[in-house]
Amino acid sequence: MNYYGHFYLTHLLFSLLEKSSDARIINVSSDNHQFVPRYFLNDFNCEVKPFEYNKQLFISKFMLVVFAYKLNLILNQHAKTNVKVFSANPGTVMSDFGK
Repeated sequence: MNYYGHFYLTHLLFSLLEKSSDARIINVSSDNHQFVPRYFLNDFNCEVKPFEYNKQLFISKFMLVVFAYKLNLILNQHAKTNVKVFSANPGTVMSDFGK
């Protein structure tokens, strides 16, 4: 679900963004996308391998990067739009969150 919310919000706001002279869509991801297990495309619903929170988090971060990349490619094919799409890694924060 982490990925679907970004996709749906972009869908809902896109007509407004297209009316702007310089709109940007920025998906905040993380560098955790690099830890996606290789088998995930064949087992997206965790039917073969058991659900593991961290792996699902990595997959959702990967999907945000792929979504931004693909949407930007599609929009660049349509020169009449000024919408640019990015995926950003906010970096690491040192905190006691999660302890």
